[in-house]
Amino acid sequence: MKAFSTAVSRIAAGLCLACGAVLITGCAPATPMFQQLEHDRTTQINLIVEKAPFEYTPPVSPDSPIVGAGFATVMLGSLAVQHKLDYIHETLNQKALEQKIANDYRPVFVAALVQELSKLGITATVIPLPYERRALNHDRAFYRPTLEDLAKIPKEPPSFYLKLDMGSCTVYQITPCIRYILNSTEVETAPGPTQKYGGLLVLEPNLWRVPTVPTPLRFDSIEEAGAKIHEFDAEIARLVPLAAQRLAVAARRRVPPR
Repeated sequence: MKAFSTAVSRIAAGLCLACGAVLITGCAPATPMFQQLEHDRTTQINLIVEKAPFEYTPPVSPDSPIVGAGFATVMLGSLAVQHKLDYIHETLNQKALEQKIANDYRPVFVAALVQELSKLGITATVIPLPYERRALNHDRAFYRPTLEDLAKIPKEPPSFYLKLDMGSCTVYQITPCIRYILNSTEVETAPGPTQKYGGLLVLEPNLWRVPTVPTPLRFDSIEEAGAKIHEFDAEIARLVPLAAQRLAVAARRRVPPR
């Protein structure tokens, strides 16, 4: 029964992510973005990426059950879990600074993603832009390019923006993982219940899968992860190409714009 209830809760949470007003402008599933690009015979896109110094950031929203704080979320609210996520990543960044770890995985990931796009027949022009927070809390799901900057980008070829986070997906045990979301800029510039391109979300390792195979690397506490920050950072490096390689599968899922 426990395994069944866990599976049900994760399925329900997945539906919440797919149709929650937190991340999307409407719940009607749009055509998968790369199927739409193929239909339009579009082979070039603009890929907007966040222009900022690299740091570990929470690759999960505080109300997600994979965080492992279900009771705390119910009793204390998602802001308390967000505070815990912020503390964990501040600690990880501080430990990396102390150990002189300064690996910038953002351009490495973007380069890998561009390569995966080319395998799908899409040439991407990378455009770095500053991102802003669109909510009172610190949930990274709300970070996106400014409307002012988006207005300066030509409408053709179509533009998509990348939300990329690398850090821990859990708050009690520490689990290195990567989340990225790819959205059409029209979600921001022309919001509405109907969008031309569906959104794309990848979590690596895929903690939604029960059980997760292979078993993800976990540290028993933030203290252990901080003490073994080189191992934590090396796991992020290992996950970068794996996350990018999952693009081809995720690109054809029928999900809402996020």
